[in-house]
Amino acid sequence: MREYQLYLADILEYARSTQKLISGASYDEFEADERTYKAVTYNIQIIGEAVLNIPQDVKQRYPEVEWEDIGRARNLIAHGYYKVKREIIWKIAQNDVPALQTQIERIIELEKLSESQSFIEQSNSTASSAKSIYPQQLERAATIIPIARRLLEAGRTSNSIATTQQIEQGVEELEIEDYQLRFEAQTKTLLITTKDKRGILIRAKLEERTETLDLATKLTPKDLNKWLTIEQQLNKSESRKNVAGQLLVQQSGYQDSSGSPSSIQSDVPTICALDPIQRTLAAAICPTAMQLFQAIRNNQQKQQLGSGIEVAAAGSYQVRLDPQIDTFSILAQDGRGEIVRAQASTGKILHANNINGEDIEHWENISNLITQQQLPLVD
Repeated sequence: MREYQLYLADILEYARSTQKLISGASYDEFEADERTYKAVTYNIQIIGEAVLNIPQDVKQRYPEVEWEDIGRARNLIAHGYYKVKREIIWKIAQNDVPALQTQIERIIELEKLSESQSFIEQSNSTASSAKSIYPQQLERAATIIPIARRLLEAGRTSNSIATTQQIEQGVEELEIEDYQLRFEAQTKTLLITTKDKRGILIRAKLEERTETLDLATKLTPKDLNKWLTIEQQLNKSESRKNVAGQLLVQQSGYQDSSGSPSSIQSDVPTICALDPIQRTLAAAICPTAMQLFQAIRNNQQKQQLGSGIEVAAAGSYQVRLDPQIDTFSILAQDGRGEIVRAQASTGKILHANNINGEDIEHWENISNLITQQQLPLVD
């Protein structure tokens, strides 16, 4: 029996061939070129045939791929070829095939990974394969997963911001805003999907103290900002529960074995200087800020303050270097003040607070401009 990996390779090969055949061509040129039309149609049919031979368990691991639609396209071409218009073939080749190629490339990489391969740790507990997930997607998922885990746990209790429901034995679901969380206890698998067309965003395995990430895709800075807002809602909700519990203890006059009034200790994490999520976000934007500061310095657009402190404006932010105490800071000029402070010589994060998704999006844009050697405008 032929290995399914070979069918994946076939899909990739014929997808790439299709891209080459129509590269640089207009629809009018494609419509007039009988040879190219027949070659592209044949390629799409082969892709569909290969998809039909992919085992169901493999397809279930990657539900973001429209496996059934691809198979139906193959059947239509094979059995109803006289009904197929050239415009449909053109749209499939132009829109669907490139997207499928990207998905299959990633699936092949993921399938090559063995369980014995080492994974890198993100946000103190979230692990992933650096080769299979884009760094920006990995960073966003590493921030979101711990919040989603807390949300599921909180949802099992009363008066939470969302309710975890058991839809069948060992399977729980929770909906909040634009997202649906699904946790399967037997496989310890967490799926985070969105109600829009993007579908599955994150797939991870939740162990007792770690989270192993094997899929993160289509996550945007807006997603990150929404999940940070959800975390703040969780903090407020659980803080209210803690205060209510303390009031009940005070009213009951209960005392512990030491004779002192018992107090309920809250284990709710709050955003502080070294909060793991904030630290991860700071680590994502700080290198770009340092790089921008150096570029501004080279263009002599920085200011010199007392005690050797150098300051430069970068849009709605201010970056500051204090060589005497070896610190580099990022200050938001919207009232939040210092959001990041790092050791200038090593990049080690010393302080991180109030960083949000808009900050991440802003500094990602600056990073892209720097990569393109376009220095951002400064105030």
